[in-house]
Amino acid sequence: MNTNPTVQQPMTDHGRRNSIKWLIAGLIAVPTVAAGCQVFQRSGNSELADAADPNKRVWDETDFNRFAELLPMEQLQLLRVSLGLAEPGERVPASADRAVWIKEIKKQAIWVSSNIVTWPFKDFRYDELVRWVAKEYDVAAARIEGESTFKAEQAIQTQLFVGIWDKLTPEQRIKTLENMDPDGSLKDPAAIALMTGTAAAGAIAGAALLSGFAFYTTMSSFICAAGGLLGLTLPFAAYAGASTVVGFLATNPIGWTILAVGALASLAWIGGANEQKSAAFVCQVNALRAAACMEAGRRLP
Repeated sequence: MNTNPTVQQPMTDHGRRNSIKWLIAGLIAVPTVAAGCQVFQRSGNSELADAADPNKRVWDETDFNRFAELLPMEQLQLLRVSLGLAEPGERVPASADRAVWIKEIKKQAIWVSSNIVTWPFKDFRYDELVRWVAKEYDVAAARIEGESTFKAEQAIQTQLFVGIWDKLTPEQRIKTLENMDPDGSLKDPAAIALMTGTAAAGAIAGAALLSGFAFYTTMSSFICAAGGLLGLTLPFAAYAGASTVVGFLATNPIGWTILAVGALASLAWIGGANEQKSAAFVCQVNALRAAACMEAGRRLP
């Protein structure tokens, strides 16, 4: 991960397209985030929740633009972090220009999801980008066919859950289940611990722990528990209350965190797309959409 705090330009004379050799180490460390979770500021922003609209079948560039134009600058910064345009924890400069940032974010999203042949001809089509990421992470087409963009975003996160789960031992899985399900909603967690990630996700979903608001409570608890068991230091608090989950989604780089826990670092070939950064971006957009809806008291699908 680039540690240069300066903004990366999508294309320069010394950029990746003109380099003889270009390496991306993906995520080699968990991003630094503040310990604990700040509660998402209650602003009653129904307009932002309307823009987030999780039920819209195709949520595309016009929807993204409207949403980004309403986001607090600190949350717009999280999108820049997910794309490598800013470092985790980097403050929003006083000179930040919202319109410039939105244009930069879209341009970089195209850049990381393209290869050297397709990049010059691509436009920012957010729904298309989400479904491309889903394909790259082997999300079954049947799972997202006919589903909204929001549900496709969630399917990617569920697939990342599967990848992390399969790295855990049965004993570690039982510990994560205890953390994820303190109320004992799951029947026979010992049996679930012996399942593959795909089967375990189905069993957890069957207990309504991966639907609506519970999706984010479950995921955030899982990330914390699994990260510790895999030997990664994740400096956030446990998410016991609804407000802390909203705060987590709205103030922390969840996309980078999920990918870091999954140890999905890889090398990118010269001129190739970077599905890791693309997935981080999609996860971050989904987190901010969910936070906006939950804060406004909207129902999540």
